Amino acid sequence: MSWTPHYASEGEIYAKYILSVKPGAKIGILSQNDDLGRDYLLGFKRALGDKASTMIVSSLNLQNTSDPTIDSQVVSLKASGADVFFIVTVPKILRPSHSQSL
Repeated sequence: MSWTPHYASEGEIYAKYILSVKPGAKIGILSQNDDLGRDYLLGFKRALGDKASTMIVSSLNLQNTSDPTIDSQVVSLKASGADVFFIVTVPKILRPSHSQSL
């Protein structure tokens, strides 16, 4: 039987790591607009505690996980001055086009 921590617990782990290695980080976040993204952010912010409001310089939601790129979101996060990028999304599932042979 495998064990996987709850998403909020994983978010806490990442935040504690950032606090330990880069306590003055300026964090840019890209997260899915669903339960996965919300739960990760809940734990992430909980672990940052009072520092969350100053460390998180930008937080964007990915509305559609099938978007072809996240280029515009990454450009916006970079422009915010973030020096740490925290991404909470699943990868785009690649499907063969109708013109490709299986």
